[in-house]
Amino acid sequence: MKTIILFSLLVYTVSCSTQKEIIDNGANNSETIQLFKGIVHLSEEGCPFYISTEIDGKSMKFYPVNLEESLKVEGLKIKFSYNLSRAMQPENCQVDKVVSVSNVTK
Repeated sequence: MKTIILFSLLVYTVSCSTQKEIIDNGANNSETIQLFKGIVHLSEEGCPFYISTEIDGKSMKFYPVNLEESLKVEGLKIKFSYNLSRAMQPENCQVDKVVSVSNVTK
């Protein structure tokens, strides 16, 4: 019994420390979407823009291939979901992943 309580406490603690949000699309739809919090940055070197975020306690930089022009604002805080993209990253662009973003909100 103590093991179950300790395990539940551990899971709760770990899940509360991440910057992601889960959206349930309704009872009939089994798809859930994870939303991550990030900040848009503009750069004159390498990447024209990128999103900085933290996933599982690790700082990450994403180059979003499909970010809308209206969201390319320095320091803009957004929530988004992503899929890995097979697109090439721009030359001299030092990011962790090239992604396609969706469900983007301010």
